Amino acid sequence: MTYRTDIQILRGIAVILVVLFHLDIPYFDSGFLGVDAFFVISGFLMALLYRQGQMEGFYRRRSARLLPAYFATIFATLSLSIFFTLPSEQVQVAEQGLYASIFASNIGFWMQNSYFSKAEFNPLLHLWSLGVEIQFYLFVPLVVWMHRKIRPLLVIGGVGSLVLALALVTISPKTAFFMMPLRIWQFLLGAGIAWYLTHEGRPRFARPWLGAVTLSALVILAMGYPVRGQMQDVVLGHPGLAAVLISAATGGVLAFGLPERAAASVPGRLLEKMGDWSYSIYLAHFPVIVLALYQPFSGTTLTPESAGQTLLIGLKIAFFSALLYQIFERRRVWSGSLKGTAALICSAVLCAVLSVPLARLGYDAQQLNILSSFQDRPPYRCGKLIRILEPGALLCELTGLPDSVPALALIGDSHADSVKASFTQIARERGYRLFFTTANAPVVAAPSIDQLVPEMTARGVEGAIVHFSSVSALRAFERGLDPALRAAQIKTAWLLDIPTYENSVPATIWEDPQRRTITPINFEAITQLQAALQAEGIPHFDPRPLYCTLECQVMDDQSHPFYFDDDHLTLTGARQIEDMMRAMMDHFSDQES
Repeated sequence: MTYRTDIQILRGIAVILVVLFHLDIPYFDSGFLGVDAFFVISGFLMALLYRQGQMEGFYRRRSARLLPAYFATIFATLSLSIFFTLPSEQVQVAEQGLYASIFASNIGFWMQNSYFSKAEFNPLLHLWSLGVEIQFYLFVPLVVWMHRKIRPLLVIGGVGSLVLALALVTISPKTAFFMMPLRIWQFLLGAGIAWYLTHEGRPRFARPWLGAVTLSALVILAMGYPVRGQMQDVVLGHPGLAAVLISAATGGVLAFGLPERAAASVPGRLLEKMGDWSYSIYLAHFPVIVLALYQPFSGTTLTPESAGQTLLIGLKIAFFSALLYQIFERRRVWSGSLKGTAALICSAVLCAVLSVPLARLGYDAQQLNILSSFQDRPPYRCGKLIRILEPGALLCELTGLPDSVPALALIGDSHADSVKASFTQIARERGYRLFFTTANAPVVAAPSIDQLVPEMTARGVEGAIVHFSSVSALRAFERGLDPALRAAQIKTAWLLDIPTYENSVPATIWEDPQRRTITPINFEAITQLQAALQAEGIPHFDPRPLYCTLECQVMDDQSHPFYFDDDHLTLTGARQIEDMMRAMMDHFSDQES
Protein backbone atom coordinates (compact mmCIF):
# COMPACT_ATOMS: atom_id res chain seq x y z
CA MET A 1 0.00 0.00 0.00
CA THR A 2 1.01 3.64 -0.46
CA TYR A 3 2.45 5.45 2.54
CA ARG A 4 -0.04 7.93 3.98
CA THR A 5 1.10 10.77 6.19
CA ASP A 6 -2.45 11.34 7.45
CA ILE A 7 -2.65 7.83 8.90
CA GLN A 8 0.57 8.44 10.82
CA ILE A 9 -0.86 11.72 12.10
CA LEU A 10 -3.97 9.85 13.19
CA ARG A 11 -1.83 7.28 14.99
CA GLY A 12 0.19 10.02 16.64
CA ILE A 13 -2.94 11.71 17.98
CA ALA A 14 -4.38 8.38 19.19
CA VAL A 15 -1.25 7.45 21.15
CA ILE A 16 -0.98 10.95 22.67
CA LEU A 17 -4.58 10.67 23.89
CA VAL A 18 -3.86 7.30 25.51
CA VAL A 19 -0.64 8.46 27.19
CA LEU A 20 -2.24 11.64 28.55
CA PHE A 21 -5.16 9.60 29.90
CA HIS A 22 -2.80 7.22 31.67
CA LEU A 23 -0.90 10.14 33.15
CA ASP A 24 -4.20 11.39 34.57
CA ILE A 25 -3.83 14.74 32.80
CA PRO A 26 -6.91 17.01 33.20
CA TYR A 27 -9.36 17.11 30.27
CA PHE A 28 -8.18 13.74 28.95
CA ASP A 29 -10.43 11.56 31.10
CA SER A 30 -11.66 9.80 27.95
CA GLY A 31 -8.29 9.59 26.23
CA PHE A 32 -8.48 5.79 26.31
CA LEU A 33 -10.78 6.16 23.29
CA GLY A 34 -7.57 6.40 21.31
CA VAL A 35 -7.41 2.60 21.51
CA ASP A 36 -10.72 2.40 19.62
CA ALA A 37 -9.10 4.44 16.86
CA PHE A 38 -6.19 1.97 16.76
CA PHE A 39 -8.60 -0.95 16.27
CA VAL A 40 -10.17 0.72 13.22
CA ILE A 41 -6.74 1.57 11.79
CA SER A 42 -5.60 -2.04 12.32
CA GLY A 43 -8.60 -3.38 10.43
CA PHE A 44 -7.88 -0.93 7.61
CA LEU A 45 -4.24 -2.01 7.35
CA MET A 46 -4.97 -5.72 7.59
CA ALA A 47 -7.34 -5.52 4.65
CA LEU A 48 -4.58 -3.92 2.57
CA LEU A 49 -1.61 -5.98 3.77
CA TYR A 50 -3.11 -9.45 3.44
CA ARG A 51 -3.03 -11.03 0.00
CA GLN A 52 -5.05 -14.12 -0.84
CA GLY A 53 -2.84 -17.21 -0.81
CA GLN A 54 0.01 -15.49 1.04
CA MET A 55 -0.89 -16.47 4.56
CA GLU A 56 2.61 -17.53 5.63
CA GLY A 57 4.20 -14.34 4.34
CA PHE A 58 1.55 -12.23 6.04
CA TYR A 59 2.12 -13.83 9.42
CA ARG A 60 5.90 -13.68 9.04
CA ARG A 61 5.78 -9.95 8.30
CA ARG A 62 3.35 -9.25 11.13
CA SER A 63 5.44 -11.30 13.58
CA ALA A 64 8.65 -9.53 12.58
CA ARG A 65 6.91 -6.18 12.95
CA LEU A 66 5.16 -6.71 16.28
CA LEU A 67 6.65 -9.49 18.35
CA PRO A 68 10.26 -8.41 19.10
CA ALA A 69 9.29 -5.10 20.73
CA TYR A 70 6.26 -6.75 22.37
CA PHE A 71 8.26 -9.48 24.10
CA ALA A 72 11.10 -7.09 24.91
CA THR A 73 8.54 -4.98 26.81
CA ILE A 74 7.29 -8.00 28.74
CA PHE A 75 10.85 -9.09 29.59
CA ALA A 76 11.97 -5.61 30.64
CA THR A 77 8.88 -5.02 32.80
CA LEU A 78 9.27 -8.36 34.56
CA SER A 79 12.99 -7.82 35.11
CA LEU A 80 12.69 -4.27 36.44
CA SER A 81 9.75 -5.11 38.71
CA ILE A 82 11.90 -7.69 40.51
CA PHE A 83 14.06 -4.84 41.78
CA PHE A 84 11.39 -2.17 42.28
CA THR A 85 8.41 -4.05 43.72
CA LEU A 86 7.62 -6.37 46.60
CA PRO A 87 6.86 -10.07 46.00
CA SER A 88 3.15 -9.41 46.52
CA GLU A 89 3.12 -7.25 43.40
CA GLN A 90 5.61 -9.41 41.53
CA VAL A 91 3.15 -12.32 41.66
CA GLN A 92 0.68 -10.17 39.75
CA VAL A 93 3.25 -9.00 37.19
CA ALA A 94 4.38 -12.59 36.56
CA GLU A 95 0.81 -13.71 35.93
CA GLN A 96 0.31 -10.81 33.51
CA GLY A 97 3.54 -11.74 31.73
CA LEU A 98 2.39 -15.32 31.22
CA TYR A 99 -0.98 -14.26 29.82
CA ALA A 100 0.74 -11.75 27.54
CA SER A 101 3.14 -14.44 26.32
CA ILE A 102 0.22 -16.38 24.84
CA PHE A 103 -1.45 -13.18 23.56
CA ALA A 104 -4.29 -13.49 26.05
CA SER A 105 -3.80 -10.38 28.19
CA ASN A 106 -7.36 -9.28 27.50
CA ILE A 107 -8.68 -12.59 28.85
CA GLY A 108 -6.43 -12.40 31.93
CA PHE A 109 -7.59 -8.91 32.80
CA TRP A 110 -11.21 -9.81 32.08
CA MET A 111 -10.88 -12.56 34.70
CA GLN A 112 -9.37 -10.05 37.11
CA ASN A 113 -11.46 -6.90 37.11
CA SER A 114 -12.40 -3.85 35.08
CA TYR A 115 -9.82 -1.99 32.98
CA PHE A 116 -10.73 1.09 35.01
CA SER A 117 -10.10 -0.51 38.41
CA LYS A 118 -6.79 0.38 40.05
CA ALA A 119 -6.93 -2.09 42.93
CA GLU A 120 -4.47 -4.52 41.34
CA PHE A 121 -0.87 -3.78 40.35
CA ASN A 122 -1.02 -3.94 36.55
CA PRO A 123 2.05 -2.57 34.72
CA LEU A 124 1.16 -4.71 31.68
CA LEU A 125 -2.51 -3.76 31.56
CA HIS A 126 -2.10 -1.94 28.25
CA LEU A 127 -1.24 -5.20 26.47
CA TRP A 128 -4.92 -6.16 26.57
CA SER A 129 -5.47 -4.28 23.29
CA LEU A 130 -2.61 -6.09 21.58
CA GLY A 131 -4.14 -9.37 22.76
CA VAL A 132 -7.37 -8.38 21.02
CA GLU A 133 -5.51 -7.30 17.88
CA ILE A 134 -3.36 -10.43 17.60
CA GLN A 135 -6.40 -12.64 18.19
CA PHE A 136 -8.09 -10.83 15.30
CA TYR A 137 -5.06 -11.51 13.08
CA LEU A 138 -5.79 -15.24 13.39
CA PHE A 139 -9.08 -14.64 11.59
CA VAL A 140 -7.81 -12.27 8.88
CA PRO A 141 -7.53 -15.02 6.21
CA LEU A 142 -11.11 -16.08 6.97
CA VAL A 143 -12.32 -12.47 6.88
CA VAL A 144 -10.67 -11.86 3.50
CA TRP A 145 -12.10 -15.12 2.13
CA MET A 146 -15.59 -14.16 3.33
CA HIS A 147 -15.18 -10.75 1.71
CA ARG A 148 -14.53 -12.53 -1.61
CA LYS A 149 -17.14 -15.27 -1.30
CA ILE A 150 -19.96 -14.39 1.12
CA ARG A 151 -19.93 -10.65 1.82
CA PRO A 152 -23.44 -10.48 3.31
CA LEU A 153 -22.39 -12.86 6.08
CA LEU A 154 -19.42 -10.60 6.87
CA VAL A 155 -21.73 -7.60 7.13
CA ILE A 156 -24.08 -9.55 9.37
CA GLY A 157 -21.12 -10.56 11.55
CA GLY A 158 -19.93 -6.96 11.92
CA VAL A 159 -23.38 -5.64 12.76
CA GLY A 160 -23.96 -8.55 15.13
CA SER A 161 -20.67 -7.82 16.91
CA LEU A 162 -21.68 -4.18 17.40
CA VAL A 163 -25.19 -5.01 18.61
CA LEU A 164 -23.88 -7.64 21.01
CA ALA A 165 -21.22 -5.27 22.33
CA LEU A 166 -23.80 -2.56 23.02
CA ALA A 167 -26.10 -5.09 24.68
CA LEU A 168 -23.32 -6.43 26.90
CA VAL A 169 -22.35 -2.93 28.02
CA THR A 170 -25.63 -2.89 29.92
CA ILE A 171 -24.85 -6.28 31.52
CA SER A 172 -21.09 -6.77 31.80
CA PRO A 173 -19.11 -3.72 30.60
CA LYS A 174 -15.74 -5.39 31.15
CA THR A 175 -16.77 -8.28 28.88
CA ALA A 176 -17.77 -5.87 26.11
CA PHE A 177 -14.50 -4.01 26.69
CA PHE A 178 -12.00 -6.89 26.73
CA MET A 179 -13.32 -9.63 24.45
CA MET A 180 -12.17 -9.75 20.81
CA PRO A 181 -15.51 -10.87 19.26
CA LEU A 182 -17.11 -7.72 20.67
CA ARG A 183 -14.48 -5.55 18.94
CA ILE A 184 -14.68 -7.23 15.51
CA TRP A 185 -17.05 -4.52 14.28
CA GLN A 186 -14.26 -1.94 14.67
CA PHE A 187 -11.76 -4.01 12.70
CA LEU A 188 -14.38 -4.70 10.01
CA LEU A 189 -15.22 -1.00 9.80
CA GLY A 190 -11.60 -0.26 8.99
CA ALA A 191 -11.43 -3.16 6.54
CA GLY A 192 -14.61 -2.05 4.80
CA ILE A 193 -13.21 1.44 4.28
CA ALA A 194 -10.02 -0.05 2.81
CA TRP A 195 -11.97 -2.27 0.40
CA TYR A 196 -14.67 0.13 -0.75
CA LEU A 197 -13.49 3.70 -0.18
CA THR A 198 -9.81 3.49 -1.12
CA HIS A 199 -7.67 2.20 -3.96
CA GLU A 200 -4.46 0.59 -2.70
CA GLY A 201 -4.95 2.61 0.46
CA ARG A 202 -5.45 6.02 -1.22
CA PRO A 203 -8.91 7.63 -0.82
CA ARG A 204 -11.19 7.08 -3.83
CA PHE A 205 -13.29 10.10 -2.87
CA ALA A 206 -10.72 12.43 -1.35
CA ARG A 207 -12.34 15.14 0.73
CA PRO A 208 -9.48 16.45 2.90
CA TRP A 209 -11.63 19.11 4.53
CA LEU A 210 -14.10 16.41 5.63
CA GLY A 211 -11.22 14.33 6.98
CA ALA A 212 -10.03 17.35 8.97
CA VAL A 213 -13.54 17.78 10.40
CA THR A 214 -13.74 14.14 11.48
CA LEU A 215 -10.24 14.29 12.99
CA SER A 216 -11.27 17.38 14.98
CA ALA A 217 -14.40 15.54 16.10
CA LEU A 218 -12.23 12.62 17.27
CA VAL A 219 -10.10 14.88 19.46
CA ILE A 220 -13.13 16.73 20.84
CA LEU A 221 -14.86 13.45 21.68
CA ALA A 222 -11.77 12.06 23.42
CA MET A 223 -11.42 15.22 25.48
CA GLY A 224 -15.06 16.06 26.14
CA TYR A 225 -17.26 12.96 26.03
CA PRO A 226 -17.98 11.93 29.65
CA VAL A 227 -17.37 8.19 29.28
CA ARG A 228 -17.69 6.10 32.45
CA GLY A 229 -16.02 2.83 31.66
CA GLN A 230 -17.67 0.71 34.36
CA MET A 231 -21.15 2.10 33.82
CA GLN A 232 -23.86 -0.24 32.54
CA ASP A 233 -25.16 2.28 30.03
CA VAL A 234 -24.98 2.44 26.22
CA VAL A 235 -24.57 6.22 26.15
CA LEU A 236 -22.03 6.69 28.93
CA GLY A 237 -20.54 3.19 29.26
CA HIS A 238 -17.79 1.73 27.10
CA PRO A 239 -17.66 0.46 24.42
CA GLY A 240 -20.91 2.33 23.83
CA LEU A 241 -21.93 5.39 21.87
CA ALA A 242 -18.53 7.03 22.35
CA ALA A 243 -16.79 4.02 20.78
CA VAL A 244 -19.15 4.18 17.79
CA LEU A 245 -18.52 7.90 17.29
CA ILE A 246 -14.74 7.60 17.69
CA SER A 247 -14.66 4.68 15.26
CA ALA A 248 -16.73 6.64 12.75
CA ALA A 249 -14.44 9.67 13.11
CA THR A 250 -11.38 7.48 12.57
CA GLY A 251 -13.03 5.99 9.51
CA GLY A 252 -13.64 9.49 8.18
CA VAL A 253 -9.93 10.29 8.24
CA LEU A 254 -9.06 6.97 6.58
CA ALA A 255 -11.71 7.45 3.88
CA PHE A 256 -11.23 11.14 3.06
CA GLY A 257 -7.63 11.96 4.03
CA LEU A 258 -6.30 15.23 5.46
CA PRO A 259 -5.30 18.52 3.78
CA GLU A 260 -1.71 18.44 2.47
CA ARG A 261 -1.04 21.82 4.06
CA ALA A 262 -1.93 20.45 7.51
CA ALA A 263 0.24 17.37 6.97
CA ALA A 264 3.20 19.50 5.86
CA SER A 265 2.93 21.92 8.80
CA VAL A 266 5.22 21.73 11.82
CA PRO A 267 2.48 20.23 14.07
CA GLY A 268 1.64 17.80 11.27
CA ARG A 269 5.25 16.66 10.96
CA LEU A 270 5.57 16.24 14.73
CA LEU A 271 2.38 14.19 14.83
CA GLU A 272 3.61 12.13 11.89
CA LYS A 273 6.80 11.37 13.82
CA MET A 274 4.70 10.41 16.84
CA GLY A 275 2.76 8.12 14.56
CA ASP A 276 5.96 6.50 13.33
CA TRP A 277 6.88 5.84 16.96
CA SER A 278 3.34 5.10 18.16
CA TYR A 279 3.82 1.36 18.64
CA SER A 280 6.96 1.80 20.72
CA ILE A 281 5.38 4.65 22.68
CA TYR A 282 2.31 2.55 23.39
CA LEU A 283 4.39 -0.40 24.57
CA ALA A 284 6.74 1.64 26.76
CA HIS A 285 4.53 4.28 28.33
CA PHE A 286 2.35 2.28 30.71
CA PRO A 287 5.03 0.18 32.45
CA VAL A 288 7.12 3.35 32.83
CA ILE A 289 4.24 5.23 34.48
CA VAL A 290 3.19 2.38 36.78
CA LEU A 291 6.72 1.49 37.91
CA ALA A 292 7.69 5.16 38.36
CA LEU A 293 4.66 5.77 40.60
CA TYR A 294 4.80 2.42 42.40
CA GLN A 295 3.85 2.39 46.07
CA PRO A 296 3.70 -0.91 47.98
CA PHE A 297 0.20 -2.32 48.59
CA SER A 298 -1.42 0.52 46.61
CA GLY A 299 -2.38 -1.17 43.35
CA THR A 300 -1.86 0.78 40.14
CA THR A 301 -1.06 4.44 40.77
CA LEU A 302 -1.42 6.72 37.74
CA THR A 303 -1.42 10.23 39.18
CA PRO A 304 1.94 12.04 39.43
CA GLU A 305 2.29 14.20 42.52
CA SER A 306 3.62 17.27 40.69
CA ALA A 307 4.26 18.80 37.29
CA GLY A 308 7.95 18.04 37.79
CA GLN A 309 7.25 14.35 38.33
CA THR A 310 4.99 14.32 35.27
CA LEU A 311 7.78 15.86 33.19
CA LEU A 312 10.30 13.33 34.50
CA ILE A 313 7.99 10.43 33.64
CA GLY A 314 7.46 11.93 30.19
CA LEU A 315 11.22 11.98 29.63
CA LYS A 316 11.47 8.34 30.74
CA ILE A 317 8.69 7.40 28.32
CA ALA A 318 10.54 9.20 25.53
CA PHE A 319 13.80 7.42 26.37
CA PHE A 320 12.39 3.90 26.52
CA SER A 321 10.20 4.50 23.47
CA ALA A 322 13.25 5.61 21.51
CA LEU A 323 15.13 2.56 22.71
CA LEU A 324 12.38 0.21 21.55
CA TYR A 325 11.98 2.02 18.26
CA GLN A 326 15.67 2.12 17.37
CA ILE A 327 16.42 -1.46 18.41
CA PHE A 328 13.30 -3.29 17.33
CA GLU A 329 11.34 -1.22 14.84
CA ARG A 330 14.09 0.34 12.75
CA ARG A 331 16.22 -2.75 13.44
CA ARG A 332 19.49 -0.89 13.64
CA VAL A 333 20.55 -3.35 16.31
CA TRP A 334 17.90 -6.08 16.18
CA SER A 335 17.77 -8.14 13.03
CA GLY A 336 14.21 -9.34 13.55
CA SER A 337 15.23 -12.92 12.77
CA LEU A 338 12.96 -15.80 13.68
CA LYS A 339 15.60 -17.25 16.03
CA GLY A 340 16.08 -13.90 17.75
CA THR A 341 12.35 -13.47 18.25
CA ALA A 342 12.07 -17.01 19.62
CA ALA A 343 14.88 -16.22 22.07
CA LEU A 344 13.01 -13.13 23.26
CA ILE A 345 9.82 -15.13 23.74
CA CYS A 346 11.63 -17.81 25.75
CA SER A 347 13.35 -15.14 27.84
CA ALA A 348 10.05 -13.44 28.65
CA VAL A 349 8.36 -16.71 29.64
CA LEU A 350 11.34 -17.85 31.70
CA CYS A 351 11.50 -14.49 33.44
CA ALA A 352 7.79 -14.72 34.29
CA VAL A 353 8.28 -18.16 35.82
CA LEU A 354 11.42 -17.29 37.80
CA SER A 355 10.61 -13.73 38.80
CA VAL A 356 8.43 -14.62 41.79
CA PRO A 357 10.92 -16.92 43.58
CA LEU A 358 13.69 -14.42 42.78
CA ALA A 359 11.63 -11.57 44.21
CA ARG A 360 11.03 -13.55 47.45
CA LEU A 361 14.73 -13.92 48.17
CA GLY A 362 15.87 -11.99 51.22
CA TYR A 363 12.49 -11.88 52.99
CA ASP A 364 11.79 -13.83 56.17
CA ALA A 365 8.67 -15.89 56.88
CA GLN A 366 6.93 -13.09 58.79
CA GLN A 367 7.44 -10.64 55.94
CA LEU A 368 6.22 -13.15 53.37
CA ASN A 369 3.08 -13.77 55.42
CA ILE A 370 2.34 -10.05 55.40
CA LEU A 371 2.96 -9.93 51.67
CA SER A 372 0.55 -12.81 51.07
CA SER A 373 -2.45 -10.70 52.06
CA PHE A 374 -3.43 -9.67 48.51
CA GLN A 375 -3.67 -13.31 47.41
CA ASP A 376 -5.51 -14.32 50.61
CA ARG A 377 -8.95 -13.43 49.25
CA PRO A 378 -11.92 -15.13 47.59
CA PRO A 379 -12.77 -14.93 43.87
CA TYR A 380 -14.28 -11.57 42.97
CA ARG A 381 -18.06 -11.41 43.23
CA CYS A 382 -19.75 -14.50 41.81
CA GLY A 383 -16.80 -15.75 39.81
CA LYS A 384 -15.85 -15.13 36.20
CA LEU A 385 -18.81 -16.33 34.15
CA ILE A 386 -21.96 -15.44 36.08
CA ARG A 387 -22.65 -12.23 34.13
CA ILE A 388 -22.42 -14.20 30.87
CA LEU A 389 -24.25 -17.38 31.90
CA GLU A 390 -26.98 -15.47 33.76
CA PRO A 391 -26.83 -11.93 32.32
CA GLY A 392 -30.04 -10.74 33.93
CA ALA A 393 -29.47 -12.25 37.37
CA LEU A 394 -29.27 -10.08 40.46
CA LEU A 395 -28.30 -13.10 42.57
CA CYS A 396 -25.93 -16.02 42.11
CA GLU A 397 -25.96 -19.30 44.04
CA LEU A 398 -22.69 -20.16 45.80
CA THR A 399 -23.16 -23.50 47.54
CA GLY A 400 -24.16 -25.78 44.68
CA LEU A 401 -26.84 -27.51 46.77
CA PRO A 402 -30.12 -28.78 45.24
CA ASP A 403 -33.18 -26.56 44.94
CA SER A 404 -35.00 -28.55 47.62
CA VAL A 405 -32.61 -27.16 50.29
CA PRO A 406 -33.72 -24.01 52.19
CA ALA A 407 -32.13 -20.82 50.85
CA LEU A 408 -30.58 -17.72 52.40
CA ALA A 409 -29.10 -14.65 50.69
CA LEU A 410 -26.05 -12.61 51.58
CA ILE A 411 -26.67 -9.09 50.33
CA GLY A 412 -24.40 -6.09 50.63
CA ASP A 413 -21.41 -4.50 48.95
CA SER A 414 -17.70 -5.30 48.65
CA HIS A 415 -17.54 -5.98 52.41
CA ALA A 416 -20.03 -8.81 51.93
CA ASP A 417 -17.96 -10.01 48.99
CA SER A 418 -14.87 -10.36 51.17
CA VAL A 419 -16.65 -12.67 53.67
CA LYS A 420 -18.79 -14.70 51.27
CA ALA A 421 -16.35 -17.66 51.17
CA SER A 422 -16.75 -18.26 54.91
CA PHE A 423 -20.52 -17.77 54.71
CA THR A 424 -20.65 -20.26 51.83
CA GLN A 425 -18.77 -22.91 53.80
CA ILE A 426 -20.96 -22.44 56.87
CA ALA A 427 -24.15 -22.45 54.80
CA ARG A 428 -23.18 -25.87 53.49
CA GLU A 429 -22.47 -27.04 57.07
CA ARG A 430 -25.89 -25.82 58.22
CA GLY A 431 -27.78 -27.16 55.19
CA TYR A 432 -28.60 -23.92 53.42
CA ARG A 433 -28.23 -22.77 49.85
CA LEU A 434 -26.61 -19.36 49.80
CA PHE A 435 -27.29 -16.68 47.20
CA PHE A 436 -25.20 -13.55 46.80
CA THR A 437 -25.78 -10.21 45.10
CA THR A 438 -23.65 -9.82 41.99
CA ALA A 439 -23.09 -6.07 42.24
CA ASN A 440 -23.17 -3.21 44.73
CA ALA A 441 -25.91 -1.18 43.13
CA PRO A 442 -29.06 -3.33 43.40
CA VAL A 443 -29.67 -2.82 47.11
CA VAL A 444 -28.07 0.58 47.62
CA ALA A 445 -30.20 2.46 45.11
CA ALA A 446 -33.82 2.58 46.33
CA PRO A 447 -35.51 1.72 42.97
CA SER A 448 -33.49 -1.49 42.70
CA ILE A 449 -34.83 -2.89 45.94
CA ASP A 450 -38.06 -3.51 44.05
CA GLN A 451 -36.10 -5.56 41.52
CA LEU A 452 -34.12 -7.52 44.10
CA VAL A 453 -36.96 -8.61 46.39
CA PRO A 454 -39.04 -10.38 43.70
CA GLU A 455 -35.99 -12.31 42.52
CA MET A 456 -35.22 -13.41 46.08
CA THR A 457 -38.82 -14.58 46.42
CA ALA A 458 -38.67 -16.41 43.09
CA ARG A 459 -35.46 -18.16 44.18
CA GLY A 460 -37.10 -19.36 47.39
CA VAL A 461 -34.94 -17.23 49.69
CA GLU A 462 -36.28 -17.38 53.26
CA GLY A 463 -33.74 -15.20 55.06
CA ALA A 464 -31.32 -12.41 54.23
CA ILE A 465 -27.97 -11.65 55.86
CA VAL A 466 -27.25 -7.96 55.31
CA HIS A 467 -23.64 -6.78 55.42
CA PHE A 468 -22.47 -3.42 54.11
CA SER A 469 -19.71 -0.98 54.82
CA SER A 470 -20.79 1.49 57.50
CA VAL A 471 -21.94 4.36 55.28
CA SER A 472 -23.68 2.09 52.76
CA ALA A 473 -25.40 0.17 55.59
CA LEU A 474 -26.90 3.37 56.97
CA ARG A 475 -28.03 4.37 53.49
CA ALA A 476 -29.64 0.97 52.85
CA PHE A 477 -31.40 1.12 56.23
CA GLU A 478 -32.72 4.63 55.61
CA ARG A 479 -34.02 3.63 52.19
CA GLY A 480 -36.14 0.89 53.68
CA LEU A 481 -34.26 -2.25 52.77
CA ASP A 482 -35.34 -4.17 55.87
CA PRO A 483 -39.09 -3.37 55.66
CA ALA A 484 -39.07 -4.29 51.96
CA LEU A 485 -37.56 -7.69 52.75
CA ARG A 486 -39.88 -8.36 55.66
CA ALA A 487 -42.91 -7.37 53.61
CA ALA A 488 -41.97 -10.20 51.26
CA GLN A 489 -41.81 -12.63 54.23
CA ILE A 490 -38.00 -12.70 54.09
CA LYS A 491 -36.45 -12.76 57.55
CA THR A 492 -33.39 -10.57 58.12
CA ALA A 493 -30.29 -10.42 60.27
CA TRP A 494 -27.70 -7.66 59.90
CA LEU A 495 -23.98 -8.23 60.31
CA LEU A 496 -22.59 -4.88 61.40
CA ASP A 497 -19.47 -3.57 59.73
CA ILE A 498 -16.01 -4.78 60.67
CA PRO A 499 -13.42 -2.32 62.05
CA THR A 500 -11.90 -0.35 59.17
CA TYR A 501 -8.84 1.85 59.05
CA GLU A 502 -7.51 5.02 57.50
CA ASN A 503 -4.61 3.38 55.66
CA SER A 504 -3.82 -0.01 54.15
CA VAL A 505 -3.36 -2.54 56.94
CA PRO A 506 -0.65 -4.59 55.15
CA ALA A 507 1.26 -1.38 54.36
CA THR A 508 1.01 -0.20 57.96
CA ILE A 509 2.29 -3.42 59.50
CA TRP A 510 4.92 -3.80 56.77
CA GLU A 511 6.45 -0.55 57.95
CA ASP A 512 6.27 -1.77 61.57
CA PRO A 513 6.03 -5.61 61.72
CA GLN A 514 5.78 -5.55 65.53
CA ARG A 515 2.62 -3.47 65.39
CA ARG A 516 -0.39 -5.75 65.79
CA THR A 517 -3.08 -3.16 66.57
CA ILE A 518 -4.42 -0.08 64.75
CA THR A 519 -7.10 2.43 65.75
CA PRO A 520 -10.28 2.03 63.62
CA ILE A 521 -12.11 4.97 62.05
CA ASN A 522 -15.70 3.71 61.61
CA PHE A 523 -16.95 2.89 65.11
CA GLU A 524 -19.17 5.96 65.34
CA ALA A 525 -21.05 5.02 62.16
CA ILE A 526 -21.40 1.40 63.30
CA THR A 527 -22.80 2.49 66.67
CA GLN A 528 -25.27 4.81 64.92
CA LEU A 529 -26.58 1.95 62.77
CA GLN A 530 -26.67 -0.38 65.77
CA ALA A 531 -28.87 2.07 67.67
CA ALA A 532 -31.22 2.38 64.68
CA LEU A 533 -31.53 -1.41 64.36
CA GLN A 534 -32.14 -1.82 68.09
CA ALA A 535 -34.88 0.80 67.99
CA GLU A 536 -36.67 -1.16 65.25
CA GLY A 537 -36.08 -4.53 66.91
CA ILE A 538 -34.09 -5.81 63.92
CA PRO A 539 -31.74 -8.74 64.69
CA HIS A 540 -28.11 -7.80 64.29
CA PHE A 541 -24.66 -9.14 65.15
CA ASP A 542 -21.64 -7.06 66.06
CA PRO A 543 -18.24 -8.49 64.97
CA ARG A 544 -16.16 -5.78 66.61
CA PRO A 545 -15.53 -7.63 69.92
CA LEU A 546 -13.99 -10.51 67.95
CA TYR A 547 -11.27 -8.17 66.66
CA CYS A 548 -11.08 -5.57 69.40
CA THR A 549 -10.70 -5.75 73.18
CA LEU A 550 -8.73 -2.79 74.46
CA GLU A 551 -7.29 -2.39 70.96
CA CYS A 552 -8.11 -3.83 67.52
CA GLN A 553 -6.03 -6.74 66.27
CA VAL A 554 -5.17 -6.68 62.55
CA MET A 555 -3.23 -9.94 62.09
CA ASP A 556 -2.93 -13.39 63.59
CA ASP A 557 -0.01 -14.87 65.55
CA GLN A 558 1.82 -15.84 62.33
CA SER A 559 1.57 -12.29 60.96
CA HIS A 560 -1.12 -13.08 58.40
CA PRO A 561 -3.07 -9.80 58.01
CA PHE A 562 -6.80 -9.76 58.58
CA TYR A 563 -7.17 -7.23 55.73
CA PHE A 564 -5.82 -6.97 52.18
CA ASP A 565 -6.36 -3.19 52.17
CA ASP A 566 -7.85 -0.71 54.63
CA ASP A 567 -11.35 -2.16 54.94
CA HIS A 568 -11.71 -5.59 53.29
CA LEU A 569 -11.08 -8.84 55.13
CA THR A 570 -8.75 -11.51 53.88
CA LEU A 571 -9.83 -15.14 54.12
CA THR A 572 -7.78 -15.24 57.33
CA GLY A 573 -9.62 -12.20 58.66
CA ALA A 574 -13.03 -13.62 57.78
CA ARG A 575 -12.27 -16.82 59.68
CA GLN A 576 -12.13 -14.79 62.90
CA ILE A 577 -15.90 -14.29 62.79
CA GLU A 578 -17.01 -17.70 61.53
CA ASP A 579 -18.53 -18.61 64.91
CA MET A 580 -20.67 -15.48 64.64
CA MET A 581 -21.67 -16.53 61.14
CA ARG A 582 -22.76 -19.89 62.52
CA ALA A 583 -24.81 -18.06 65.15
CA MET A 584 -26.50 -16.06 62.38
CA MET A 585 -27.37 -19.26 60.51
CA ASP A 586 -28.70 -20.77 63.73
CA HIS A 587 -30.78 -17.62 64.25
CA PHE A 588 -32.69 -18.39 61.06
CA SER A 589 -33.08 -22.05 62.07
CA ASP A 590 -34.48 -21.00 65.46
CA GLN A 591 -36.99 -18.69 63.79
CA GLU A 592 -38.16 -21.51 61.53
CA SER A 593 -38.70 -23.84 64.48
